[in-house]
Amino acid sequence: MFNKNILYIVVAVVLVGGGIFYFASTGNTPGAGSGLTRAKAGQMIWESIKDTKVLGSVGYTEGVSPSWPVGYTLSGNDESELERQGLIKITGETSGGDTVLDFTDKAQPYILPTSWTLPHMQKNKDILFATPTRVEVTGLTEPSEDGGAKTIMAEYTVYYDVTPFGLILDDDLKDGQKGGGATFTLYDDGWRL
Repeated sequence: MFNKNILYIVVAVVLVGGGIFYFASTGNTPGAGSGLTRAKAGQMIWESIKDTKVLGSVGYTEGVSPSWPVGYTLSGNDESELERQGLIKITGETSGGDTVLDFTDKAQPYILPTSWTLPHMQKNKDILFATPTRVEVTGLTEPSEDGGAKTIMAEYTVYYDVTPFGLILDDDLKDGQKGGGATFTLYDDGWRL
């Protein structure tokens, strides 16, 4: 005689297995039932940051005061590492203790043509620290109501191509990635960042 319990077990295994296959194959995760998947959220985040560069700046002290030497200045303890890497040549020190430096040829690809001036005539040069290479969404919340609008929170990691300046001067970039969060809101035409 056929055992009904075995039949129930087989049906349960097929249903559970089918459900697992469905969620795995469609990429359904929290938020996905509403049409927002990790992949779609990642594409939207990428579009918003892909042209963003992580920058730092170095001041140029010409004309600040007669007691300050002419040149770029950097305060902190990273000058020796920049010099050891061949990115700068230390040429002196200001009366305030900041290092005066020149950029080497090796540094030139990371020195941007943009500059800006502070009110007291200190000129600054922007330095490229990193450019984003990809985004990975690591989690989506279930849709919720926020002020009448349906929202989903996404956690993500941005991976960067970090320059030597970024590795030395920005502790947050040392491992080539930074985490972040984004809120998506559902509009009549779909999800927006």
